[in-house]
Amino acid sequence: MVNYSRKRNGLKIASLNIVSLRKCKDELGIILNDNEIDVIGLNETRLNAKIDDHELMIEGYKIFGKDGNVSGGGVAIYVKDFFDVIQVERQMDSMELLSLEVKPKKAKVFFLVSWYRLP
Repeated sequence: MVNYSRKRNGLKIASLNIVSLRKCKDELGIILNDNEIDVIGLNETRLNAKIDDHELMIEGYKIFGKDGNVSGGGVAIYVKDFFDVIQVERQMDSMELLSLEVKPKKAKVFFLVSWYRLP
């Protein structure tokens, strides 16, 4: 089930526990386009260094990710490609954390965070 906020000021944000982004990428692309989602944060992506970012590309979106560990985990954020985005390095020992600074063309800068705490 995709959880998303109503579009306010022209921005629609969603979150999803995807349980393997690689296996669900095509379905995710359909969800993003059919629901006109601007940003989606994903947990349990199960990404690792062996998976090339090119395999995860969805037309019209930029992807930012943080690999999980051997038992799973991992986080990612897809952002529509017309936003200027900078990945902000933040560390927390107790969780996997991905933080982005987003600069819309006609709005204030805002931050997005996707995180996952291993059980």
